[in-house]
Amino acid sequence: MFQSKNCGHGFDMYVKVPRYARRMSMPLTRREELIDALEELTGEGYALFYPQYCPICGKKVEEENDD
Repeated sequence: MFQSKNCGHGFDMYVKVPRYARRMSMPLTRREELIDALEELTGEGYALFYPQYCPICGKKVEEENDD
């Protein structure tokens, strides 16, 4: 989960993207295999998106590092 150090909210954002063709690589795990099957049935996929502003409070997002 993505954590913003400005506001403390944690979130993951995904963007729906159309899939017009199958992926060229084979799935490595059972999870990837199920995601590929779902994308093939629906024609829709989801890509992880890193926003510049928090969707909850609107503050500018700064990544929290564990260093």
